[in-house]
Amino acid sequence: MKKRKTMASLFAVFAVIAAVLLAPQGQLVASAAGNTYIVQADEDGDWNYQSGSVWDDTEEGRELYYLQQEIKDGDLLVVQGSGEEIRLNVHLANVTLTKGASALVFANGIDECYILSGCVAAINGEVANAWVYDTGRATFNNNVQTLQIINEEENEPKAYVTAKGSIGHVIARDSGGTHYEYYSVQSGALDIEDGSWKTAEGRYSSTPSAQPAPAPASEPTSAPTASAPQPAAASGEYDDVPKTGESGAVCWLLAAAAVCLAGKALLKRAA
Repeated sequence: MKKRKTMASLFAVFAVIAAVLLAPQGQLVASAAGNTYIVQADEDGDWNYQSGSVWDDTEEGRELYYLQQEIKDGDLLVVQGSGEEIRLNVHLANVTLTKGASALVFANGIDECYILSGCVAAINGEVANAWVYDTGRATFNNNVQTLQIINEEENEPKAYVTAKGSIGHVIARDSGGTHYEYYSVQSGALDIEDGSWKTAEGRYSSTPSAQPAPAPASEPTSAPTASAPQPAAASGEYDDVPKTGESGAVCWLLAAAAVCLAGKALLKRAA
């Protein structure tokens, strides 16, 4: 009886191993990046969306309602045009406003946010890293870890930026270097007017705190182009990046080998 139970247990283990090893590879491969969606406002200010980072005028867009059902945590969003609010109940990897877009964006959180020159944005949701380029205008209604005010040419920044939340680290720079850099800006205090630092004294620090805000993400060498926003790259561009599941498959194989060796030992004992 003991031998039968042992053999039954071993067959169950081997069945699980076989199921894992024989499963289609696609089930073990996770995507390296989220999907990219672009939204554009129609003449009435209603948002429509398409998949990808560039709007295709030959294709019809779908209503924002369907994007709200489809979009997932870790996806990327490109915004162009001016319309009503964009409310997405997910954590986005990237939000890029381009081509003079004007939008009120709601998200559960944003890893990277790009406000390109000529765009106007009110961003709702915690932001890890934000960039406002040239004449961009932005209001951040929640906390931002790192904010960069950028002018690509050797001219002083021209952006207008305010925040209702706190800002861990602020840097203003152009191609010639850094104009100013501050830390620990208190909630509601940030005020940058025409690129100039107008934040009230005593509401920020000139030196990092004992526990400084996380370092900014790798700085883009230039502003994303309007025709193909670089930050919100389409998922197809990540095909050459090693996928999470590929290394996971190796781990499964090693685990299976270990179990097989253990099974061999048990068979000897049962004999």
